[in-house]
Amino acid sequence: MTRSRQRVALVAPFFGRDLRGRKERFTFAYATHLALEGLDLDVITTTATDDAPDANFYNAGTDYSESFPVHRFRVTAPDRVAYEDALLAVRAGHAVEERTSASALLDERLRSTDLLAHVRAAADRYDTFLFFDLTVPTTVSALVEVAEHALLVPLLDDEPALRLPQVAEAVARTRMILCGTNAEATLLAELFGAGPRARTRVVGLAADTVPRGELHDARVRRATRGRPYVLVAGEDPVALAEMHAAPGAIVELGDVEERDRAAFFAFARAVAVVGAGIGFAPETAEAWSYGKPVLAAENAPGAAGLVRETGGGLVVALGTWAAAIDELGSDDALAALARGGVAYVEASGGWRRVAARTAEAMDALAALEDGRSRDALLAQVAYLYPLVQRQRRTIQAMRVSRFWRLRDTWFAARRRFGIGPLADPIPPPSIEDRAVEMAALGDPYQLFREHHRLRDEDVERMRATARFFPQPVAFGLTIDARGGATDGVRATLRSLSDQVYERWSARVLVDDGAEAESAEELRALAQTDARIVLVPPGGDRFGDAVVVGALGPHDRLEPHALFEFALALQDGADVVYCDEDTLDERGVPSDPWMKPDWSPETLLTRDYVGALAMMRRDLLDRAGGVRDVFESARWYEALLRVSEQTDRIVHVPQVLCHRNERNRCEPADQALAVEVALRRRGEDAALDAVSGGVEVRFAVPGGERVCIVIPTRDRADLLEPCLASVFERTAYREFEVVVVDNGSHEEATHALFGAWKVREPERFRVLRDASPFNYSRLNNEAVGATDAEFVVLLNNDTEVASSEWLEAMLGQARRSAIGAVGALLMYDDGTVQHGGVVLGILGLAGHAHRFLPATSAGYHGALQFDTNYLAVTGACLMVERRKYWEVGGLDETLAVSYNDVDFCLKLHRVGYRNVFVPRARLYHYESKSRGGDDTPTKVARAMEEVEAIRTRWPEFARRDPYYNPNLTADAEDFGLRL
Repeated sequence: MTRSRQRVALVAPFFGRDLRGRKERFTFAYATHLALEGLDLDVITTTATDDAPDANFYNAGTDYSESFPVHRFRVTAPDRVAYEDALLAVRAGHAVEERTSASALLDERLRSTDLLAHVRAAADRYDTFLFFDLTVPTTVSALVEVAEHALLVPLLDDEPALRLPQVAEAVARTRMILCGTNAEATLLAELFGAGPRARTRVVGLAADTVPRGELHDARVRRATRGRPYVLVAGEDPVALAEMHAAPGAIVELGDVEERDRAAFFAFARAVAVVGAGIGFAPETAEAWSYGKPVLAAENAPGAAGLVRETGGGLVVALGTWAAAIDELGSDDALAALARGGVAYVEASGGWRRVAARTAEAMDALAALEDGRSRDALLAQVAYLYPLVQRQRRTIQAMRVSRFWRLRDTWFAARRRFGIGPLADPIPPPSIEDRAVEMAALGDPYQLFREHHRLRDEDVERMRATARFFPQPVAFGLTIDARGGATDGVRATLRSLSDQVYERWSARVLVDDGAEAESAEELRALAQTDARIVLVPPGGDRFGDAVVVGALGPHDRLEPHALFEFALALQDGADVVYCDEDTLDERGVPSDPWMKPDWSPETLLTRDYVGALAMMRRDLLDRAGGVRDVFESARWYEALLRVSEQTDRIVHVPQVLCHRNERNRCEPADQALAVEVALRRRGEDAALDAVSGGVEVRFAVPGGERVCIVIPTRDRADLLEPCLASVFERTAYREFEVVVVDNGSHEEATHALFGAWKVREPERFRVLRDASPFNYSRLNNEAVGATDAEFVVLLNNDTEVASSEWLEAMLGQARRSAIGAVGALLMYDDGTVQHGGVVLGILGLAGHAHRFLPATSAGYHGALQFDTNYLAVTGACLMVERRKYWEVGGLDETLAVSYNDVDFCLKLHRVGYRNVFVPRARLYHYESKSRGGDDTPTKVARAMEEVEAIRTRWPEFARRDPYYNPNLTADAEDFGLRL
């Protein structure tokens, strides 16, 4: 089963020391992209003692200068020099001496006993150990210690050390081997037999490239004296001597400085890859990434095999190098020669795809560790799934029962009024002590906070990193102390003084006529720190700040809040916001709001971003600044205006702000801000300010026809109440119903069709398709047969519950930015069946709020107000017909499941937003017409469709932008990920 987040230890020698070496460079890039893929990565490596460009490489300890921790352990011999001397001795020796010399490569003196001890001790700390480079002591000695969790990236060179029994044992013991190319995998089989080959996956090669427009060729022209040149990667003195005999320039990649590497690749005529016995040749991918053909040495099996496979160059034998270079054709001919390799690199998907395939291999290893065959797993899933569903319903029923609510009320009263044994008369604990006590008692959020608590080493790493920000940011935060709200300013300012990132100013807004005592207190606070400024009415609220936001009295920031904001702003963000919680009456953080990424429809109904939306001041000024007329919604209203000018709005998924409940946006103020924004945008809507936010009902002028498509096969007992509810309970009348009959043969069904044709001759018709069931094809046929402006895909096992359902959905669907619109679907017991689709949970996807009472507000109002989701269910989905065909309709290769998810993701990809509208309510008797996936055959089909979505949409299968990564991946109730 796919894990929510793999904890991975990457083990490699001398990590990051010399990026000119092919293995070192490849390993460093691999680690960087695994971290970007979302893996929780640590690097375990050895120190260097010679020829290292940075002091970090000399020192044992943990280095945080990368985006992942690097743990370095000291070796007990003269580092790489001894290793390379031993290797040269092996290659220069005779066959009998080679074995003895090769053993020197694995001599105890060249190992790191500290590293080995660390790997042993950390065996249970990591899900996977990923070892790089087969013939180094760190791999050979450490891999066997954690073989059950080991993956190997061999980086094959056909060198004598490969014949050592210790190396063969490491290959035999590793659970899975990851090769870059088929040629490398073939060489592995030649060296170690068919057994390891069966455990080998080819994950591809990739290269980081620089756009040609950003390259400078001045140093290239100086080095080559302006002559055309061939770039040579690898070491082979004989081949190099032959090349230098050819006309034109030869540039050896090992002599090129790192800063010039991309330019030398980009301006070369071709790239030669040499090295006897080399199976690992990443320079091939790098050459093709720049459109250059590869001249592969025949005795370099990795490069030669890949060139033969792709046709992206020539394979050159020793003795023919001069002729091969002399006969290179025109630039057009060289581009044509490289075409096959270029196509190979493009199809490989780059580093992102390599990292994704590696993550998939780790997931597969986790599945292997379960010790289950696929058939047994399918049978077990088919058996357990209904049991799990029933158990979830039971738990939810308990949670919403009267007894459970009374139980919570009783215990709350006991706490509030001190009912129970008297406590010892000791001083009250601090807020942090209270939180720890609550965590010990099992409070989920306090457990979460303990797990994510900032450590001293985190603070030091952040301070060190902040000094090297290319774009230092000056923050300005306003704190409104007008109206006598001065009592909590001290706590707010204290949290600012504790910030890791120190470039901030606090502008405290005060009244002219503030009471003497409060005014004196504020002046005293301002004297403690020059960054604190009191601002009278009409004063400068922002000073010289370039990024501005607001805090209320009693609000507190986490110490690293401004650091995280500054970090996010380095990549060009215009607005940054974070997660938050609420301070309870004791001052303990509670009720966290783990927010989605940028969600415009969600923002219209509730201020989920909050006043701590850090905006670039110049953008805010252009938008009209902050307007006090909107009172508690002044910053919310400003954000609505700013968001009309930029989409570079970044969410930091960390709880960085502890909000006082009194500082929330009032619904009436918010409604005024929304009304003004919609008027400015030319949209018409009715607004209701209610507890928790604003209900927005977009106007439907009438005259727009809706086609409701209902596929069915028999089951008149389901279809009749569905049709009756649609025709009798729908307030919006400009619709037609198209039933797609998928081979019905029961008389009752055909009689039902006839009856409705008589009752609704203008608005009811039947299309017939008796081919095998394919939900996507049936809907595509019906949508192709209507000229209505909007279509609704509706299951035959649904019933309308709210008369405004169609109008509510149409109000959103007719907006230009909206793609798919979903409804709130309920089980017959009134609990939620669908409240939006969340990806990345329950293996792939789940329905938000399933089994919660449909009368509840949901997670921070998500069952009460219109909310953005990545996808909505096709059981009731509305979309404009033009947009339906713009993305090609439903994918007919997904016959049963996930075609709706795929459709919504296609809409998202072309720029539309999908939205869930809870005012549209229907009952859904889930899968009653087709049946559930409750047999091994059906489960197998469902799992194939799951895999299709994972392959097609890997980024969303792991991370839904509308679902916070701090929320659970194991349930649909928006619980915390613990």
